[in-house]
Order: sequence, then structure tokens, then C-alpha cells
Amino acid sequence: MITPCFTLEQDDAFVVVHITLPHAKLDQGEFDFDGCQFKFYLKPYFLRLTFRHELVEDGREKASYDWDSRILTVHLPKAVHGMHFEGLQMLGELLAPPKGVRLPPKIEVLSSTPTGCAGDEEGAEGDGDGDDEGDGAEWEAVQSEAAATGLEPL
Repeated sequence: MITPCFTLEQDDAFVVVHITLPHAKLDQGEFDFDGCQFKFYLKPYFLRLTFRHELVEDGREKASYDWDSRILTVHLPKAVHGMHFEGLQMLGELLAPPKGVRLPPKIEVLSSTPTGCAGDEEGAEGDGDGDDEGDGAEWEAVQSEAAATGLEPL
């Protein structure tokens, strides 16, 4: 997924999100907001923003697309009219997942039994100290650029 370029602004009634979409099939896009979170999806783009204050879905929300500038403009109604949303310039904070949400792990354990991979001199026997339990994984390995790219140096 690609996070699209976007800018934010606000007035008394709305938070306005301007999303730049140079490659868009708008009939396949969708956006949703609930509470403090706004989500936009249009393959290959995904944008999730978490605001400090709540938005409300009350029929005033609207979106428009400018074909010349390739910008989608989404008006999100504020739950409290006149509320000033602070931190709209803090993009890292807005893009962060909501507090309390756990993201799936980036590493998946497929097998917990030692395999004795090539280059492992000890194989599945452990480190020879007799207490293999609780040692954890060994994260040291000899690496080379050729191994990382799969190409031999010229």
C-alpha cells in the first residue's frame, strides 16, 4: 500500500483533507470515518488518520475530485462545531495507529524446532553447553552483498 500525499486544513465546521491521487480509478475508492479516525482506500493508496478530537457522520460529509490537479478533497464534519483540532501539522502523530491497537507481528514463526541450516556448524545440537532452553535466537550471521542480492560480484 502507498500512503498518498495529503494536506489538512480546518474551519469551524469541517476538517478538510486534500489527497493527491495521480493514478486513480475513483469508482473503486472508499472512505470511512468513525470517532477520531478517518480511513481512505483506493488501490494502491491507503490513508488512515487519527485525530485528537471526534468527527461525526451526519450527512454533511462530502468529497470532490479535481481532474486537473488530481486532488481529492474530503470534508469531514466536526462533532463539536467550532472545536479547533490541534496538531494537524503533526503528520507522524496523525498517521500512527490508534493507541491500544496492536499491529500484527512482522515476523511469523513457522517452526520452533531447530533445523540445522547450511552454514550452522552445530546443526540442531545447540551450542554444546547442555542448556539450550532459554538461549533465544542467535542473530549473528556472516552477510555479503552478493548473498543479499543473489548476484556474484563481477
